[in-house]
Amino acid sequence: MSDSSVDTKDQETWSRVAQQWWQLDGPMKPLHHMNPTRISFIVAQTREHFGKSLFSREKLSQYNAIYTEQLRRLESQNIDYTAHLESIPSGSLHPDVDAPLTGVSIVDVGCGAGILAEHLAYLGGCVLGLDTTAESIPVARAHAKAIGVALEYKHGTVSDLVQEKQQFDVDAIDSFKLTIAVCCLEVVEHVCDVNFFLDHLCKLVRPGGLLIMSTPNRTILSYLAVIIAAERILGWIPVGAHDWSRFMRPCELKAMLERRHLSCKHIKGLELDVLRWQWFISDRDWIDYFITCDKPKESVKEYT
Repeated sequence: MSDSSVDTKDQETWSRVAQQWWQLDGPMKPLHHMNPTRISFIVAQTREHFGKSLFSREKLSQYNAIYTEQLRRLESQNIDYTAHLESIPSGSLHPDVDAPLTGVSIVDVGCGAGILAEHLAYLGGCVLGLDTTAESIPVARAHAKAIGVALEYKHGTVSDLVQEKQQFDVDAIDSFKLTIAVCCLEVVEHVCDVNFFLDHLCKLVRPGGLLIMSTPNRTILSYLAVIIAAERILGWIPVGAHDWSRFMRPCELKAMLERRHLSCKHIKGLELDVLRWQWFISDRDWIDYFITCDKPKESVKEYT
């Protein structure tokens, strides 16, 4: 695997914590904590884009509560996710036919050990998780088997998928064609060559499809929140995991995506209410933000 966007130092950071991804109070605690809010945003954006009705917040909360309960159950069993896959007991947490992402094909770029990818699959998505950290993929596969959620994982880069000529979509489901969202959350700030990475990321999105990204803004507030507080004081994130100079302002990322023939639909902030200790979506993008783009159906096909 050779890719100019891969940061070898960054890879070492995530390799060291690969076996701790599913410790709910471990190094990935912030991702576990914010995941229900990220999931709600992705579900809403995906269903809106493809013309589906809004999914009940109450029902989605019920799905999320069941999934979280299963995560805690697995954690209490102290399963060794580094063991051979055959030795991992199989769970039975399967999505039902009414799950909000049923019939939707999704690729989660930078999936780590599957915190987002597995949850999307539990909600009915046909999911491929992609990550450049080799140590994370076996852990992701083992956890998926243990909880009983079906999805695929691949060790590799976005450019690998482009070389394989993959674009993500599914055909008619009840006479309704869904063309997938490519999710890339909290990843672009970690790559060395942003232009190379975005070139290939955007090629994964089929005309008519959707790209959902999230990343920290480059502001004084994000420096204080992510570098000083989350890394150095609270220890929520491995120290050195982020380089503030790589953070991108929304206008910068938007312009780069539009140059690659995507159309920006929404920019929303992701905030933490420290009093209620809950993440929520807002119109303030001071610290972290989502950007949602689509690729027009008339876009020239990348592969011939």
